[in-house]
Amino acid sequence: MRTIRKEVNPVSAIVKPQVLFNIAFHNTSLPPMQPIMQAAIDLESQPGILAVSIAAGYQYADVPYMGPCVVVVADGDQALAQREAERLGAMIWDAREQLIPQIPDAAEAVRRAIAASQTPVALFELGDNIGGGSAGDATIILAELIRQRADGWVATIYDPEAVAACFAAGINGQVALSVGGKTDQLHGAPVAISGPVRTLHNGYYEETERRHGGRTVYGQGLTAVVEVNRSGQGKGGLLVLNSEREAPMSIHQITCVGIQPNQQRIFVVKGAVAPRAAYEPVCAQIIEVDTAGATAISIPSEQYHLAPKNLYEWNRS
Repeated sequence: MRTIRKEVNPVSAIVKPQVLFNIAFHNTSLPPMQPIMQAAIDLESQPGILAVSIAAGYQYADVPYMGPCVVVVADGDQALAQREAERLGAMIWDAREQLIPQIPDAAEAVRRAIAASQTPVALFELGDNIGGGSAGDATIILAELIRQRADGWVATIYDPEAVAACFAAGINGQVALSVGGKTDQLHGAPVAISGPVRTLHNGYYEETERRHGGRTVYGQGLTAVVEVNRSGQGKGGLLVLNSEREAPMSIHQITCVGIQPNQQRIFVVKGAVAPRAAYEPVCAQIIEVDTAGATAISIPSEQYHLAPKNLYEWNRS
C-alpha cells in the first residue's frame, strides 16, 4: 500500500553466495545461521531499508538457482540495497567452512547416546526426514540401537502391515514382526523384532503449543506400541508403529500412546530442524545423525544435473 500511495520507492538487490547451505544448518536459532539472520533483522530497522530476506536454499532442488540468496529492498537507493546485500552475502561466504557437515553416523551417534550422562537424548535421523518427503520407515538407527543393546529408547516406524498384526494380536499379545525398510532400498532393511503389544491407539492427537505451521490436530493412523527386549523397567525399547506417515512436529505423537518422555533415555526423531520445537523442551541433548535415505544430507554433486557445480563444499577451489 505504501508503494501504491507513492510513500516509498522500493528498489532491490540480490546476491547469491556460491555456497551449498546444507539443511543441517538451517536452524535460525543456532550458528552459523543465527548471526546471519540477526544481521538481517538488525538491517531492517535501519533508515532507508524496507525489507531483508535470506533464503538458505533447498539443497534437494536440482535447479540452476539452487543455493542461498540474499534480497535487500531499499527505499529508492539502489547502491544502498546492493551494498547491504553484498555485506550479508559475504557473511554467508565467510561461514562456508562451518557449513560443511561433520555429523556422526548411526553407530557413533548411538554410542554417544548410550554413554550420555544427561538424558533423554534425541537422535535426529536426517536421512529419513518425513517433513522433507522421506519414507518414514528407515531402520538404520533402530537396527543400531538393537545391535548395541541400548536401553530406554523410543523409535517410530511407518509400517501398516506391522500395525495390522498388532491389532490382530491385541493388547499383551505376543508378536514377531519384520518392521520398516519396505518402501525402497534407501532406508535400511526390515528389522526383526518381537515382544508384547503394549498399546493400541487410533493415532489422533492434539498439540496446544505453537509448533510447525500452527497445526493443532494430527493423525498418524492406527498406531501400536510394541515392547522390544524389555526384560525389566527401562530395559530395551518401545517401538511405535503407525499406519500413516506423520512428521514428528509434536511430542504428543508419543505421549498419546502413553509414553512419558522423562522416563526414556533415547528418542529416534525422523526430522532435521522443525521437530526441535517439540523435542528441545524435553531432551537434554539433540544429536543429528548422518543416515542414508531420500533426505540424506551428504549428496555428491554427481547426482545433480542442473544445480551449479561451483558451490563451495562441492568445489573448494
